[in-house]
Amino acid sequence: MSDYNPYGNYQNPNQNQYQNQYQNQNQYQNQNQYQNQSYQSGGYQAPSYQAPSYQTNYGAQTNYGAQANYGTPAYAAQPGYGAQAYQQPESYFDGGLLQLIGWSIAAFFVILFTLGLGLPWAVCFYVGWIVNHTVINGRRLRFDGTGGQLFGKYIIWWLLTLITFGIYGLWVSIKMIKWVTKHTVFA
Repeated sequence: MSDYNPYGNYQNPNQNQYQNQYQNQNQYQNQNQYQNQSYQSGGYQAPSYQAPSYQTNYGAQTNYGAQANYGTPAYAAQPGYGAQAYQQPESYFDGGLLQLIGWSIAAFFVILFTLGLGLPWAVCFYVGWIVNHTVINGRRLRFDGTGGQLFGKYIIWWLLTLITFGIYGLWVSIKMIKWVTKHTVFA
């Protein structure tokens, strides 16, 4: 079989098929020879292998193979391929500046007009406003403490601070944080 070639030389259409088959057999024999030499020389060394490279979601080339450098192929993040990427819910605070100023002024006047006895109620509605406007991992927080609950503890903490000449006052802020945390729940 001969095909006409405009350049004047003879070309066999099956030549590429035979040539590729011969090269593949040669490569296989060379690889086996390399492995046999490695075994005979005392230590096995794996034949060199170039693994395919994939573009990861992070924009860097990742080579899957000899090195432990794993990533997700770029096609896996495209719509329609496998599971959708997990998005962690957001955490945020949705209170405004004017609200904060308003609650701060109200708390100040409650404490002022009650000569400090209204502090537990002022703390509760101020902390309640902050906690109720906070969202953690997509879940809104809720404050369920009341001024009446805090008032009993407030009296005890105040008396212990007087008895210890102010030393117990160092622990009052920690006790207050623990009490607020105990009464903060997911809505």
